[in-house]
Amino acid sequence: MQGNPKLIILSEPLRGQSFELVDDVYSIGRSDQMDICIVDPTVSGHHCDLRKNEDGSYNAFDEEISTNGSRVNGEIVTNQKLIRGDILQVGSVECMYDSEDDSVNSSVMSTRTQIHIDEESLIKTNTRTNLAPGKFNPNSQQSKLMRNMTNVVIILLVVVVVLLLIFVLIQVLSGEAT
Repeated sequence: MQGNPKLIILSEPLRGQSFELVDDVYSIGRSDQMDICIVDPTVSGHHCDLRKNEDGSYNAFDEEISTNGSRVNGEIVTNQKLIRGDILQVGSVECMYDSEDDSVNSSVMSTRTQIHIDEESLIKTNTRTNLAPGKFNPNSQQSKLMRNMTNVVIILLVVVVVLLLIFVLIQVLSGEAT
């Protein structure tokens, strides 16, 4: 490969979209203010950064910038040097880092796709909240509080209706007695 390193999106529906890396720093995220904008609900507004090293390679930086974390070849990272063929995962979107790095034989180069996300692995390897802003989390404290408040309101309404029925019944019976 000749030229500058590239970041190539592998995931649908953006598959094949390529970003040539020439600047010192790139911000990656869902926001249209990012240098590399990846519009996907699993990508944070500002997900991670790519920073150029002196040798022309890039490091992926996600020092708790994102909600879901960033992974390189399936491993969650905060600062990881990228080499040719590495898979950078932002949210559920996979991107391949391609460069002139000869440490990987281009004739046998293959992607290292490793998206295997299940709840147990997220709990063990990722201490960050796994929901982007605006997403509903039924297990959050706020959701539990809302369910409890809803239950209290329903019980109060039932009690009020029963008391009204008793009051009306007493009025009807006292009216018949006279």
